[in-house]
Amino acid sequence: YFFQNDSTKARRALRDYIAGNPKGQYLVDANYRLAFILYQAAATGQSGGDVPLAREMLEKLAEDYPSDVNLGQVWSLLGDIYSRLQPTEQDKTNYTEKALKAYQAAVEKAKTPDVLDYAIDAATNILTGEGRWQEIATLWERYYATHKNSPSALRAISEIAGASRRMGRPEEAQKLIAEHIAPNL
Repeated sequence: YFFQNDSTKARRALRDYIAGNPKGQYLVDANYRLAFILYQAAATGQSGGDVPLAREMLEKLAEDYPSDVNLGQVWSLLGDIYSRLQPTEQDKTNYTEKALKAYQAAVEKAKTPDVLDYAIDAATNILTGEGRWQEIATLWERYYATHKNSPSALRAISEIAGASRRMGRPEEAQKLIAEHIAPNL
C-alpha cells in the first residue's frame, strides 16, 4: 500500500505490523514509513497528518535503534521536519542547527545512494546559506574519502575546492582541481 500511494491502507497495515511485531525485523522501517505518511499528510493538507507525532516517532527511533540500517532515512526525515520548524517565544530552539545535525547524521548512517545524496545536499545547502565553508569542506572531504570511485567524487572535489576559494585559499583549490578533476577531462 505504501508504494501504491494508498496512505489509509498503508497506515492501517503499518500500525497492525507495529502492534503485532513489537520486536519485528522491520519495526524501524514500519515506524519510519508511518512517520513519513503522517508528515506528508500534514505537509500536503491531507487528513490524518501529524508532524509532532512523526517527529516524536523518529526521535525515538534514532535514540532506540542507533545501528539500524534504516537510520539514514530516519535522520533525513527528521532533518526535513526540523528545517520547517521555527522558534517561538516559548521554544527558542535553533531548528536550522538541529536540521543540519540530522542531515549530517543521515550522511553518516545512509545505506543507499539516494538517502546519502539527499542528506549531503541538504546539509550543504544549510552550510552554504550560513557561509560555513570549513564545515562544507570537511563534510565533502569525509564523503570523498569513502567514495573516490563514485560518480559524485568529482562533485566532492568541486565542493571542497569551492569552499577553499571562499576561505581565501585559491591555491589549495587550484591544486585540488589540477590533481583530481583535470585528469578526468
